[in-house]
Amino acid sequence: MLRNTTTIPMGFVNGVLTGLRRRNAAATEAAVLKESGIPAKLLALGSARVTAAQFATLMLAIQRELDDEFLGLLSRPLRPGSLLLMTRVTLGSPTLASGLAEYARAFGLLQDDLRLVLQPQARATGLQLHFERRELAAQSMLHEFLLRTTWRLFDWLTASRLEVVGFDFQYPMPGHVHGYPVVFPAPHRFEQRCSAFWLAADVMERPIRRDQAGLAQFLQGAPANLLEPRGLRELTSQKVRASLMPRLVRCPGLPDLARELNTTVATLQRRLAAEGTTFQAVKDQLRRDVAIQRLSSSTVAIAVLADELGYADTTTFQRAFKAWTGSSPGSYRRELQGQDATSEGQRPAAPKP
Repeated sequence: MLRNTTTIPMGFVNGVLTGLRRRNAAATEAAVLKESGIPAKLLALGSARVTAAQFATLMLAIQRELDDEFLGLLSRPLRPGSLLLMTRVTLGSPTLASGLAEYARAFGLLQDDLRLVLQPQARATGLQLHFERRELAAQSMLHEFLLRTTWRLFDWLTASRLEVVGFDFQYPMPGHVHGYPVVFPAPHRFEQRCSAFWLAADVMERPIRRDQAGLAQFLQGAPANLLEPRGLRELTSQKVRASLMPRLVRCPGLPDLARELNTTVATLQRRLAAEGTTFQAVKDQLRRDVAIQRLSSSTVAIAVLADELGYADTTTFQRAFKAWTGSSPGSYRRELQGQDATSEGQRPAAPKP
């Protein structure tokens, strides 16, 4: 669902397995997890995370096993090609509003579990999910999947940035809500009458700009390119993250980084706060994500990894990693790779500044 060093909370992983579990396909679940390199034991660890590549591989494996582009989340499968068929009807639509209406109509022809409903208001128009089957409405992943993929699809179809002004979710706040800001980058409201994303009224007149050849090529990368965050580089937190990435060993302090980004400390802190984060949180999350990627894809020694991440010793790194994931780096690697990890060392000290 996300490129480079970004990692995915286990709540999303359990969510995409919902369709398999509804079919009591335990053997298939074990097979797709193995193919994705995700140890089954990690599913019960709420603080655990997986790499973007593992998550994308898992989704593709589930689609293939169930022969269903919607991951078994609906009462009957939508066979490969369904998304292309639904989206073709939008091509040439004079406006985004008419394109969304055509897509909603086509979606309703292929399944009868829920309806996509356009809800215009004075300043914004919402695309709402109206469920006909209550048991399916209880699947938070189905809401997440439909909102994210539909918004991202029309973001691409209009060849413009469709800034969502808000997301509504019908269900209570989930345990993996800390992963929402990247996937759903706008204010969230939970326990609403229905799930929806809201677009500013003035963008609804934008035309659909893509053609059939481009659409077919774009959907070859689905679902990964529908779920990956669009425009992350424009977020202040991602600018900070990108600046820190190549120099974790000697991270610049907040004043130095503010100067590099041509802003003041106060402005940088305010912008990060508006995105629901802080400088320290961005740095810690980057260390966490790099650690998980390195542990899952290399045999780097734990002590070397601790140094690469800017920790003065492995003990402090171990303590931080256990807080992030619920297990030590060595245990996490053994679960991921099924092999012994290098000794984790001991000397206590604080992270490097």
